[in-house]
Amino acid sequence: MEILQLRYFCRAAETENFSAVAAEFRVPPSNISQSIKRLEGELGKPLFTRSSNRARVNSVGREFYKLVKEALSLLDSAKALVTDAGDEIKISIRTNRRIVMQAIEKFRLEYPDVSIVTKHGSHDNNDDFDLIVSAEDMESFGFESTPILNEGLLLAVAKGSRLDRKTPPTARELSDESFITMNEGTSMHGLTLSVGEKLGFAPRITLMSDDPFYIRRCCELGLGSVVVPSVSWRGQFSGDVTFRKIPGMQRTTYISRKKNTYLPESTKHFISLLAKECEKESRE
Repeated sequence: MEILQLRYFCRAAETENFSAVAAEFRVPPSNISQSIKRLEGELGKPLFTRSSNRARVNSVGREFYKLVKEALSLLDSAKALVTDAGDEIKISIRTNRRIVMQAIEKFRLEYPDVSIVTKHGSHDNNDDFDLIVSAEDMESFGFESTPILNEGLLLAVAKGSRLDRKTPPTARELSDESFITMNEGTSMHGLTLSVGEKLGFAPRITLMSDDPFYIRRCCELGLGSVVVPSVSWRGQFSGDVTFRKIPGMQRTTYISRKKNTYLPESTKHFISLLAKECEKESRE
């Protein structure tokens, strides 16, 4: 068994799409298929159940995958331990962009030679990243998750709108309201749905965008209300917007890293710095 062959297998087991694995590794699809067939021949058992247009990992393949994944992780950690490969940190930022970017700015002053690679989005492959900042506890995905920020939820409304008053909006009023949020799959979109579920109504989402500026502007123009975390979005709206507390609702942000992997000192420092940045923000 070869290490690259095992990496092919792991990605194939995760995606169940040989063509996608081939594209990821930049090799012909036949390379992936033949490599896995050789692996199955060596093991004497099939790892996938094949149909005319798809290969699904079978029960043997799933058990083999768990052990191989752990073994590859240990090999990567051993390499990192020897080289202390701390010249790059790959971060998936799925929430709290503003605070994470503040932490990155401070980190760059202390570690100018360490590259920070960031990606915004919730549909990324988890294994592509050293760190994931999200509103989801990633323990079930093989990560160690640490909560770094708890914040209440607010409803941002345009000044002069029918919800621009001191008392919290009722579920009936919210059921008639138009909501603006980020695209499906994002933390913000999930928060909007969770508020509706908690209060017993189905949010009427009329605008979605992946551009925070567009969301803020639409709210300022009175085109709808926005459910926002109280700390993360502080100071992001103009004076044309007021905020109403949503009682009993909050969001927790986690920073997650792969289990059983060596963590370079630079990455440890970034985690500490981000946690301190969140603590400072929550006190202000």
